[in-house]
Amino acid sequence: MNKHKLTILGILLISTLWAQMPGAIGPHPQEPDRPDRMGMMAMWRLTEELKLTEDQGARFFPDFREYREKQMALEKERRTLAEDLRTQIRDKDELSDQDLQSALDQWFGLETRRMTIEKEFLTKTGSYLDNVQQLKLAMARERFKNELRSQMKNRDRGRYERWDRPRQPRNRAF
Repeated sequence: MNKHKLTILGILLISTLWAQMPGAIGPHPQEPDRPDRMGMMAMWRLTEELKLTEDQGARFFPDFREYREKQMALEKERRTLAEDLRTQIRDKDELSDQDLQSALDQWFGLETRRMTIEKEFLTKTGSYLDNVQQLKLAMARERFKNELRSQMKNRDRGRYERWDRPRQPRNRAF
């Protein structure tokens, strides 16, 4: 009887430890190399989509890496600003017109900088990409974003189906 209890206890302990290991159920949310992997996937997709030649690729990828680094730095700045604004909202019951205008100027200033970085990148690629490739590149960001959303929806549907639960509609405020 004690052997059975110890065996069951051992199995429970091992399965609990295994389930808590990072990556045991899925990728760990704090994977440090995730942006690098996403960048590599983007480069691979762009190579296929744009049908880059070797010469074009040799010029494109260093520019693309520089562009991605600028975008990632801007995204980090945006997250910091968003957290600051959330803290500001939590700490205050009211927001003055001046504080609101300052917050909006900062927020839309980041968006303007993002668009400027993207335009500079696209302009830079004009020296070695033809017009069709440039237009495909300009539209690629939106298409990739839509594909990612679609994959996430499909993944969510699969999760509901896998557990034999009916899909619950999400409450969306907008």
